[in-house]
Amino acid sequence: MDRLVVVHVRRTVRHLIFKRQIAALLSVCILFTQLGSGIAHAQVDGPDFESPIIEHEPTSGGLIGGVEIFSATVVDNDELASVRLFYRFIGDTEYTRVNMQQIATSANYSARVFTTSAEQETTGIEYYIRAEDAAGNLVLKGFAFQPLVRLFDSTPVDELALPSAQSSQEGAEAGKKINWLYVAIGVLVVGGIAAASSDGGSSSAPPECETECTVVVTAPSVVQGVW
Repeated sequence: MDRLVVVHVRRTVRHLIFKRQIAALLSVCILFTQLGSGIAHAQVDGPDFESPIIEHEPTSGGLIGGVEIFSATVVDNDELASVRLFYRFIGDTEYTRVNMQQIATSANYSARVFTTSAEQETTGIEYYIRAEDAAGNLVLKGFAFQPLVRLFDSTPVDELALPSAQSSQEGAEAGKKINWLYVAIGVLVVGGIAAASSDGGSSSAPPECETECTVVVTAPSVVQGVW
């Protein structure tokens, strides 16, 4: 009887140990399953270490006193947080920050810089562009210590107005030439009338010119030197 009891107890203990081992194995399997899904999730939605990309080519500027447009194409693998332009007029020390605005839903961004406050001797604008994504990754096009440069149009205002001044001068000179031409024609006409009236003692001049005659020569109007 005692031997049967001992055998039964041993079987019960073995059964309990087996159940605990099974439970432990199941727990380990569940743990590894959770870890595996977490690793896979981290691989798909892990930290973003990729910076945005800026495409921009420097161009020449216009005259001082207008508006300069700065444009760039900026893309990112996830989401952009900001695109900014930092600029200063050549000769200044501090940069001014301007937010570049997205054009519709495209990857193009632009900003305007008014040059009315620039000194007349200023030759251009120094600038750089900075883009940042939602993960905090930064990228620069140009640097504060080595900026990009846009030079102003240095054509003097006097030269821009020169063609119109030249046209006016040419018109005036042409008018002078036309006036002298018709003065010469008038002299010839008067001389011819005088010669005709004194030829052979007979007069072939009109009756009204026997004592006094006025010859009027009218020149055509001159428009910008063309007649």
